[in-house]
Amino acid sequence: MSTKKVTIQLEEQDLLMLRRVAKEVKRKDQDMYQLLFAYGIKYMFCDESLAIDKLDDEYTEEEKAQLKNNKALEEEHGHKLWHMSLEARKELGWNSVDKYIRNHVPNENGMGCSDPLLDPIADRVEAFAL
Repeated sequence: MSTKKVTIQLEEQDLLMLRRVAKEVKRKDQDMYQLLFAYGIKYMFCDESLAIDKLDDEYTEEEKAQLKNNKALEEEHGHKLWHMSLEARKELGWNSVDKYIRNHVPNENGMGCSDPLLDPIADRVEAFAL
């Protein structure tokens, strides 16, 4: 995977203070900036739900197969499919496929949620500094 650089504007006094903080916590300047950015990604949207359209290559093979099956069922049954109960559609083999990557996905056990949208980005950014 290739890497790209991101730059931000800071007042000189803020940059100097951040350098002093980095020195205090025994971090290289750039490593601390990486960590600040990574933690910012994790926390900026912690109270806001996001849903980003999936690109074709972001669907799993299982999801692609289910989408294909759903399309065949929709062609076979037409509008009648949508007048059926969810249970009846599932008996035919139709299952919903999420077309979005979300940052708040409830865990299967009902306890808390995971963030498959932003956590992986934050983890990769953090890894540069650790």
